[in-house]
Amino acid sequence: MKKLLLLVIVSISLTSCGVALKVPTAVTNGNPHNYTYVYVIPTAAVTSSSGVYDGYGGVTKTISPSEVISGYLMQKGYTPIPSVTDDLADKTLIVSYGYTGRRPLGWFAYASCIIIQMRDAKTHQMVASCESEGCGSDETDDILQAIHNGLNTIFAK
Repeated sequence: MKKLLLLVIVSISLTSCGVALKVPTAVTNGNPHNYTYVYVIPTAAVTSSSGVYDGYGGVTKTISPSEVISGYLMQKGYTPIPSVTDDLADKTLIVSYGYTGRRPLGWFAYASCIIIQMRDAKTHQMVASCESEGCGSDETDDILQAIHNGLNTIFAK
């Protein structure tokens, strides 16, 4: 019985998230540091729940990817604006977020995959783009991790 339990523990640890995530990829066609303002396209919230156990409610968490991206960019010195205006367009990045699905990592784990694009507000040319994935304790953690992994990759260049 102890050997079976040990086998299960080892199997679960080998299928954990930290080992199998793909390295985030970023493409930069310009310099995101040349911009002062960002318009982050609003996104729907992502909610995850740990479920219900024995009649007691589990933990429910919600994040908004656009708010996470805005906060990250504010820490980098950008000023978020509520809409793109003609007078600021040449100094503004339009940032969009997309969820591209899940990728199985093992029996009990999966990675959530995302893409973030930054476009020049005046020319609509791609300035930077990243694809990344995250794996946490639930989907909100996955997406939070993926956003940070992707943006860190863009700004590491």
